[in-house]
Amino acid sequence: MDRRRFYMKMKGLFVTLILLCLQLSFASTGSNYGNNIKNITVVTEPTGEGQKMSAVIIEYRKNIRNSSLTNTSFEVTGRTVEKIYANNKADKSARGRNGRFVIIELSKKDENALVYNQVKNDISKKEIKLETVQKRNIVFTDGRNTLSKTPLVNNKVINSIVDKFVQKEFTDEKTGETIKYNLYLPEGYSKNKKYPLLVFVHDAGVLSEETDMTLLQGSGATVWAMPEFQKKYKTIVLAPQYSQATTGSGNEGNDSKVEAFKNLVENIQNEYSVDKKRTYSAGQSMGTMLTINANIKYPYLFAASLFIAGQWDAQQMKAIYGKNMWIVVSEGDIKAFPGMNESTKLMSENGGIVIHETWKGNDTSENIKEKTEKMAAADANIKYVSLEKGTVVPQGKEDNPPNNHMYTWKLFYDPENFKEIREWLFKENK
Repeated sequence: MDRRRFYMKMKGLFVTLILLCLQLSFASTGSNYGNNIKNITVVTEPTGEGQKMSAVIIEYRKNIRNSSLTNTSFEVTGRTVEKIYANNKADKSARGRNGRFVIIELSKKDENALVYNQVKNDISKKEIKLETVQKRNIVFTDGRNTLSKTPLVNNKVINSIVDKFVQKEFTDEKTGETIKYNLYLPEGYSKNKKYPLLVFVHDAGVLSEETDMTLLQGSGATVWAMPEFQKKYKTIVLAPQYSQATTGSGNEGNDSKVEAFKNLVENIQNEYSVDKKRTYSAGQSMGTMLTINANIKYPYLFAASLFIAGQWDAQQMKAIYGKNMWIVVSEGDIKAFPGMNESTKLMSENGGIVIHETWKGNDTSENIKEKTEKMAAADANIKYVSLEKGTVVPQGKEDNPPNNHMYTWKLFYDPENFKEIREWLFKENK
């Protein structure tokens, strides 16, 4: 090959390489949306019913004039748009301001807002993709207009709170059991400081090999990692993920699984800077059953517990009459309600101090706060709240026993509900 042909070939290869690099660069920066848009992000956030797609954020390359936006500037296919405004950061705001980001807030009441599918006992993640269509011109701060005529599909996802958990796996040498789990460490975590530990265990409806499913199906784990709670109580959160039931339908415990659960908790206590005197358990349904069983077998493990929508053999449960606990069940729950009535009766007869009240599940937050503070101050280590039938299941849903069971924890762990009971937990010490 002569020198001229060699240089021509090398020049061709160089041009090809440059074009490839530019193509990759454009793809990575979202330039496939055109010259004006850089990225489109779907934001999800926790609710009592599960993680929901709550916003679309469009990032432009130049500042948008907030006054040029209205609630009809964009449509999101299949979703209800509640609010549209500009912002100078990729986050929701109480009011709009000029900035590179257009925030499209979506209704969390939409049936297709959930980021998971559940059919009977099968649960799986959805592909988090939303199509956004611009309907009106919007104006940059330099006075130029922009209108994207093609539907825009997100290239990024932010799962609020969920993304702050890491997924890990624990193999217990003593039992041979392997437990997948999610772990949240507080912002600014330091080994030189002791932190409380909250252990949350999910229900049987979210049994899965996917480690983060418990974080998506409800807010029983994520509610403790939210900024409002962490501001008051910087807490480590542990949320195991089970693929098989940890207890039987007849309240018979699986000794191997409850021992492995205890060993997982102790492993976290030893590996991280945990205050063992402020280690707490919370659960729902199957998770409540597992944590009750753990309290019975290992009474030193938890300083206090929340038993939500669950029950256990009353003859066994009476052994923990001296433990600090707050019980919440629905009167329409045909297992948990009679089960906890019998258990609290026997715990009281055995020496426990029980206070039992009936509340309305749909009561105002102010009334619930007042009742919680009164009950928390009462000289009783066992706080028992039964939610009146007809006040738990939302309108439009059949008020049957399964729904009374499930909506007990959907109500209780909703970030806006029963905050004071969750805070009570962290005021208890061994």
